[in-house]
Amino acid sequence: MSIDRIILKTIRLWSKFRAARLASISDRRLDRAIPGYLERKRKIENCRRSHRSTKSVLAEQREAMNAALRGGSR
Repeated sequence: MSIDRIILKTIRLWSKFRAARLASISDRRLDRAIPGYLERKRKIENCRRSHRSTKSVLAEQREAMNAALRGGSR
């Protein structure tokens, strides 16, 4: 493996690590603002993996987000 490939591989790994870290920070903030956010996110991921309908979980998530937005604007 050449130095160029090693450098590119390292840069790609670092970029993926940073993106995952920033996403997890964002998810934690959303979970504080919207109770049950992470639990519903996991439910959605599990439904998609098992090819089941996500409609009800997404509707539940949307309702919780709207409630949080309404509560935050007061």
